[in-house]
Amino acid sequence: MDVWYSHTSAQLANGSYYVTVFMHLLGTLNRCVAIFWPFVYQRTFSSHRTIAYILVIFLMYECELIFKKEFYSWWFSNANCGTFENFYIDFILTLAVEILMILIDGLVIIRLHRTRKVTHSLFSCSLFSISSQKFQTLTVYLLSRICDADKSIAEPSKTINVHDFNCSEQYVFWK
Repeated sequence: MDVWYSHTSAQLANGSYYVTVFMHLLGTLNRCVAIFWPFVYQRTFSSHRTIAYILVIFLMYECELIFKKEFYSWWFSNANCGTFENFYIDFILTLAVEILMILIDGLVIIRLHRTRKVTHSLFSCSLFSISSQKFQTLTVYLLSRICDADKSIAEPSKTINVHDFNCSEQYVFWK
């Protein structure tokens, strides 16, 4: 029961994270198509196609993630899928999607200003604030990944034993 609950809750938590990231991308693409190709918009984002896009997003995720109750943390499985997931999907794909959303939102803002659809300044535009929020999220995400990778700046903790996960020490970044 404990293992089933761990796998199920991990799948729901991590799956929800990726669904959120890709739903943001879908919203960004929706805005982009509406501004750049208004005649294609109705066909591309019809009710049936939008539901299909959302279902595809929900069905994309499948790698195993487990909750380790000893650490109160999520861990990828030790299989090749977990290693692949940790770097290529979790880091590279999320980084690429965030950068893509920032670029698309920037192009939409420029297009709106060129066509004079926005009459106030560029920096007070709501799309600019959305894009700046995405940039802030991306910055925090990158810093957290860099801090996780650079364990030489951290102090080793003597309280947690992580030998089960092929690590010699657990690092703590704050006290």
